[in-house]
Amino acid sequence: MVNSVQNVAPGQQVVNPGGQLTKDSFLQLLVAQLTHQDPLQPTDANSMMQMETEFSTVEQLTNLNSSIGSMKSGGELSQAVSLLGHTLDYIDQDGLEQTGSASAVTVAADGSVEIAVGADTIGLADVRGVK
Repeated sequence: MVNSVQNVAPGQQVVNPGGQLTKDSFLQLLVAQLTHQDPLQPTDANSMMQMETEFSTVEQLTNLNSSIGSMKSGGELSQAVSLLGHTLDYIDQDGLEQTGSASAVTVAADGSVEIAVGADTIGLADVRGVK
């Protein structure tokens, strides 16, 4: 992410090592462009409208990505809850196939869904079968 563009000379290339353009970095670049434009040749109305449209698109894509992430988490939670009380065939942390009854579902700090099966805690991807 671009942290600062205040000391960028006109014509100097700004490098974004993270490779991601967030809405904040987009705004910083827009402000830098407007700050360093030639007053005798200002940006025309069409170019400004295009930049505003691009900013709006970046913002809406960011919001859409967040919404999709929330829907995915909700779907995974629903799937895991439906496994409660069922006997599961699963792969444990050591890579061994195990069988046990799903007794609890939790959401970890990182948003992943965890299923308690006996002494093991597994993810949905570890489930191999439901009986």
